[in-house]
Amino acid sequence: MSIGAYILSTGTELARGKSNDTNGPYLAQHLDELGFEILGLSILPDSSDVLEETIRYLLNLAQLELVILTGGLGPTKDDLTVDVLAKLFEREIIEDQRALKASHLFLKNKQSNQTNLKQEFHLELSIEQLRRQVRIPRGAKSLANPLGLAPGFLLDWQKEAKLSSKAQSFLLALPGVPREMKAIFENEFSKIVSEKFHKLEKQVKERARTRRTFYIYDLGESTFQKVFLDLLAEHNYVLSDILSDRKYYFKDSSANIAVNLLWGVSASLGYLKIFLEMNGIGANAELERIFQLIKGKYLASFLAEDISLLFHKLCLRENIQIGTAESCTGGGVAQMITDISGSSAYFKGSLVSYANELKLSHLGVPTEILDSKADNKGAVSAECALAMAHGLIKAFNLDFALAISGIAGPSGGTATKPVGTVFIALASSAGSEVCHKIYAPLNHRADIRAYSARLAMFYFYKFILGSSVNKKKL
Repeated sequence: MSIGAYILSTGTELARGKSNDTNGPYLAQHLDELGFEILGLSILPDSSDVLEETIRYLLNLAQLELVILTGGLGPTKDDLTVDVLAKLFEREIIEDQRALKASHLFLKNKQSNQTNLKQEFHLELSIEQLRRQVRIPRGAKSLANPLGLAPGFLLDWQKEAKLSSKAQSFLLALPGVPREMKAIFENEFSKIVSEKFHKLEKQVKERARTRRTFYIYDLGESTFQKVFLDLLAEHNYVLSDILSDRKYYFKDSSANIAVNLLWGVSASLGYLKIFLEMNGIGANAELERIFQLIKGKYLASFLAEDISLLFHKLCLRENIQIGTAESCTGGGVAQMITDISGSSAYFKGSLVSYANELKLSHLGVPTEILDSKADNKGAVSAECALAMAHGLIKAFNLDFALAISGIAGPSGGTATKPVGTVFIALASSAGSEVCHKIYAPLNHRADIRAYSARLAMFYFYKFILGSSVNKKKL
C-alpha cells in the first residue's frame, strides 16, 4: 500500500500570489519518484490558527504518514512554524546546540567584517533574531542546514494520541528558502526514508521496474491523449473502468491479463513529459510493450531522458566544440547548455546577434540577405539563420553551430511572417546543414522565446546525433 504524503508551503506572500511557490512542486516530484503517494499540496498564509487547524486535520487522514512543511523557520515574528508545532504537540521549545554554535560563529564573523556583511545581507540581525532561528520542539530530530542558520527537524507523532491514533506518522519541517530547503532534503531525506519508512525500499525497486518516464517534443497534450488511447485500443486493450487520477484498468483480451495503468502528462513549452506506471500480473512485460508502441509512433520526437542531460552526454562523448548564435531567444539556448556543470568542455560560447549590424560584422551574413524585402530573405529567414550558423563556425572555430532568428512579438509580425515565426538553423564544419521553420502562435513574448529555445535544443541534439551516426557509418 502506498505511503501518503502531504506538502504545506507557508508564507503570506505565497498565499497572496506575490511570490511563486517552487518548494511544493520540487518536493512533490521527488517524493513521487521515491514511491510516496502525493495526497495534496497547499499554500497557507502566516497565520497560527490556519496552520494549527490544517496540521491537526492532516494528522488524522487515514492514508497520510508524512507531512512536509516548508517556511516559517526564520528570524521574524511572522515565522510561526516552531511555535505552532510546539503548541500542537505540547512540546517545550529548545535551542538546537549545533545550530546555535553556527549562529555565534556567524555573529563573530559579522562583527569582524561588518561592512561587507551588511552589504551582502542588507540587514542587521540581532543575537535574539539569530537565536530565534535555531529553535526546535523538544524531542524533534534536528537536521543540519549547510546553507543557513535555521535547521530542519523531524517530529514523530505516532505516540501523540491526542493528535492521531495511527501507528506511524511524521512531520518534516524545512526552511522556506528554496536552496536551504533543497540542501537539507537532499542531504537528509534518504536517511529518514531508510530509518522510518522501511517498506518504501522494496516499493521503490518495484516502481523502478514498472514505471517509464519519457519526453515527446512539439506535440500537444490533447493530441497525445487521443493517439495514446487509440493506440491501446488497436492492440487489444479494452477500457474496462475509469477511476480518479487517470487510473485505467486495461484488459488484454488475447492473453486475458488485467493490468492497472496509471499515466500522466506534464505539458511544457515545446514538449510533453509523460509517465506510465503499471501493476498487476504481467505488468512489467505489458508496460514495456506499451512503451515501445509509443516510442515507435513518435520515434522522431521521442526522448527517454531530459534533453539537457542527453545533450551533455552526447557532446562529451563526441569530443566536439559547439556554439550558438541567437537573435530572438536572447541567449536562451546558451543558458540551457551552461546550466549543466561541465559544459565548458564542449561549449565555446554564444553570440547574441540581436542587431543586424552584428549579424553582418561578426557572422558575415551578406547584406543582400539582411536588406532584402523578399519573403524568403531578410533577418528572419532560413537563409539568414543558415548564414549565421556557418559564420559562427568560422568565427569560433566550431564543429557544430546553432543559429536562431525569429519574431517574438508582440510587434514586428507581417502577413507572411507573423509573430511566432522562428527559424532554427544547424550547421557543421563538414558542411552539412538544416533549417527548421517553426510557428509558435503563443500569447506572450517570453513563451515564444522559451518554446523556440527548447525546440532548438532538441533539434541541435538530433543534428549532432545524426552527424555522429553517419560519421561512424563511413
